Amino acid sequence: LMMASAAFRDKRYFDCLKAIENCPEMLDDSSPITAALHRITLDCYLSTRQIQKAEPIIEWCLSHQSKTLQLLLKKVAILGLTAKYEEASEVLLQLNRDYPKHPNILKRLVHVFELRRDTGKAAAFLRAYSKLVPDDPWSHQKLEKFVNLLGDSGVVG
Repeated sequence: LMMASAAFRDKRYFDCLKAIENCPEMLDDSSPITAALHRITLDCYLSTRQIQKAEPIIEWCLSHQSKTLQLLLKKVAILGLTAKYEEASEVLLQLNRDYPKHPNILKRLVHVFELRRDTGKAAAFLRAYSKLVPDDPWSHQKLEKFVNLLGDSGVVG
């Protein structure tokens, strides 16, 4: 455990995963440190882009721990990386209801609806995001793109 923690703190994610995978009993439900270790394992898998291995870990975390905004955003990231855009949009829409006007959620909603080819919803969330973060160059570029795609009436309104 100490080796895994030290490797994680030093951002040596592959070494951390090796230490955890060499002692799988650390991830047993009966272990008192299992919740923290699952979170570390999840962060390591995401940092090393081992998305398929991160999926069961995020599900364990969501079923055994409180569903925090940070944890749910990681689930959305995994869903997006595995091209499960509809499920990602459902989670994000619920998060938007729970945390209205949260810039990170709105920005991700723009992305996911753009990937789902629902430019109307993407433009609506982009408008909401732009009002909250008016100086973000990303939103200006996206607005310009949507104006070119949909015309002024489809974006501004």
